[in-house]
Amino acid sequence: MAFTDIVGSTNLLTKTVDFSSSFPVRRATKTNNAGTAPDGTNTALSVIADTNNNTHRLDRNPAGLSASTQYTFSAHLKAFGLNHASLTIGQGDNGLGNDATCVYNLSTGVVESEGSDCDSSSIETLGNGWFRCSITLTLGGSISVNAVLIGLMSDATTTSFTGNNTDGILVWGPQLEEGANQSQYLANDTSSTVQNAGSNKTLEFDNSASASLYTDSAAGANSTIAGGVRSYKTPNGKIQKIYIKTRRKGEINLFTHSENFNTHHSKFNCTIISDSTTDPNGTNTADTMVENAGGGKKEFFQNKSIVSGNQYTMSIFAKTNGRFLQFQPAGSIAGTTNFANFNLTTGELGTVGAGADNATIADFGNGWFRCSITFTSTVTANTGVSVLLIENDTNGRGHAYTGNGTSGIFVWGSMFSDGAILRRYVKTTGSASSTIETGELSKTYYDGQ
Repeated sequence: MAFTDIVGSTNLLTKTVDFSSSFPVRRATKTNNAGTAPDGTNTALSVIADTNNNTHRLDRNPAGLSASTQYTFSAHLKAFGLNHASLTIGQGDNGLGNDATCVYNLSTGVVESEGSDCDSSSIETLGNGWFRCSITLTLGGSISVNAVLIGLMSDATTTSFTGNNTDGILVWGPQLEEGANQSQYLANDTSSTVQNAGSNKTLEFDNSASASLYTDSAAGANSTIAGGVRSYKTPNGKIQKIYIKTRRKGEINLFTHSENFNTHHSKFNCTIISDSTTDPNGTNTADTMVENAGGGKKEFFQNKSIVSGNQYTMSIFAKTNGRFLQFQPAGSIAGTTNFANFNLTTGELGTVGAGADNATIADFGNGWFRCSITFTSTVTANTGVSVLLIENDTNGRGHAYTGNGTSGIFVWGSMFSDGAILRRYVKTTGSASSTIETGELSKTYYDGQ
């Protein structure tokens, strides 16, 4: 099964942080940094109606809107003397008709009216008087004006009125994206369309052919499937929810023979005794790593192919037998500060080098700890992360010492995966794991991960 890159928020609008020149006003004045925005910064824009008896609005003409295509336009709005506002896509020249506007009550937090050309609308209460309002509309077969509008209104129905140069609304975070889903707001202070990577935790978007063909008995005739995305509509044709097919990212162990360190790993100045003690699951599959008498580093490792610029996370279950543990990515990966020490007596991190992105240690009982290191590779190569014995948790990277021939640590369950998240352990034997969990969840939830 093939997987595409993960999906995320897209903002087709540019310069959505600084409104100085990118959002013209009509019969209104605008002031940057006029109030506290939903994110706590002083970046809200005030839009104040002037004394003309006409419409008062904030305009934007995004490039490249396509006919017969669905779009969602959203903005964060707050009353600033006026309690009503509207959002419009197409300015009446959308190839449909003139009813492409939704009206929102910024006092009660309700959608006052939804234009008959609209597919759906929403208003979300954010606190401190702020609401995130959205409108979804499918453009007609031909359009003459690419436009999105934020309108000021004197009440729920009056679009043309005489302002007083005092009352208006606060605006923050406008966003335009293709499709029916209002995703997590993505600020864009550049001159180009921006898209984030989507979920950076446990989920990836599944856009394989099979994802587009799956059926859901609960969906019934009101669902359509396209590109791994399911749109569920209410019987009146309004889009209610968007779901996406996902796989659980990183549930793959790139190591082979993850519980056999004797015959499938390179070893230096140490001996590995297979299946010599009780593992964290209570069975006799844990190995013993014993230091050789004499000097040098005491280590074992398994090389894997890594790519420059990518993050990787390695972990192993370890228990002290007189020594502590150090993870040491190969020197070519990120230099001499990329390492982490683990105290297998107290269950605490020791020295962690500045070159490591992260390190963790977790207690699994009976003296066992799961230790991990996350790092960003600076090379594309076939190389590895060494498991070293160290004498104390402050030893430097690649610590060498004179061993006694008997001390060491117990080890079990190594794992190597891409990304910065420590996943649940996946056992492997002769090949890397291809374990994948697939499922479906709402795109709103997914984009928030």
